[in-house]
Amino acid sequence: MKLLLAAVVGVLVSAPSFASTSSSGRYPYYSTQVSCSEIRSAIQREGSLIIYQSPTIYDRYVANASYCSTGFVGMWTRIQTEDGRCAVMYCAQDPR
Repeated sequence: MKLLLAAVVGVLVSAPSFASTSSSGRYPYYSTQVSCSEIRSAIQREGSLIIYQSPTIYDRYVANASYCSTGFVGMWTRIQTEDGRCAVMYCAQDPR
């Protein structure tokens, strides 16, 4: 029983650190703290990425429209990065 409890506690303790990292090692992304090229490279590498513009304002950006759910389309927008405005794609409900 003690061994099982230790295993469960070990999983619970390690889970948050796993969930808060990405393969790039730089998570979360705050758009104003990285360059446009870094943001675009990370989106291409990950496929989709949550990017914060402030501690409470964030959105999911995608490499292409295939990362959007049914009924959604890829739309271009610009976000502020450390080196200016950066064009990125997000998923928006299909207006048709």
